[in-house]
Amino acid sequence: MSTERVAVVRRFNRLVTQRAGALEERFLGKDRPLGQSRVLYEIGEGGATLRSLRSRLGLDSGYLSRLVQALAAVSLVSVEEDRSDPRVRRVHLTADGLKELGEINVRSDQVAEEVLSPLSEVQQGRLIDAMDVVVRLLGLSGLTIKPADPNGPEAQWCLGRYYEELADRFDEGFAVNQSLVADPIVFR
Repeated sequence: MSTERVAVVRRFNRLVTQRAGALEERFLGKDRPLGQSRVLYEIGEGGATLRSLRSRLGLDSGYLSRLVQALAAVSLVSVEEDRSDPRVRRVHLTADGLKELGEINVRSDQVAEEVLSPLSEVQQGRLIDAMDVVVRLLGLSGLTIKPADPNGPEAQWCLGRYYEELADRFDEGFAVNQSLVADPIVFR
């Protein structure tokens, strides 16, 4: 990798962390740092399991646990056993947590408007397009492909989308139940 490219990425990262407020102790003017605010956002109105939060945010268990404990200590979240599996922990926003999430969303919108407002319409469009490209390419650079249980929900979802694609491509459609579908064991 060229040192010039690495330098551009590092310069971009420094600018984004500064503009996003990642260095501030009080993210978006709230009494908590960015990490805690992001966890509140990811928990959202419907709640989430700790496992899904770790996966979505790419955090290790210990750090996520400390973030959730800090939020629970100020009554913004509650943690409980999942009804379907007592080994799984679910996190929900409390009434205060929902209120704070609303405030975070309003302030995030204001910050986005502050970034865009000094720019012309053309510049705004160029920035938005560039941001979209960055999001897509960073998503690709973090993509990992690994074996999964063929009977698991992720694999079944992928197979379902594949069968839908086949149905769209063929004029007569594609019916899984009328096809010779491989036993999931062959996918191992």
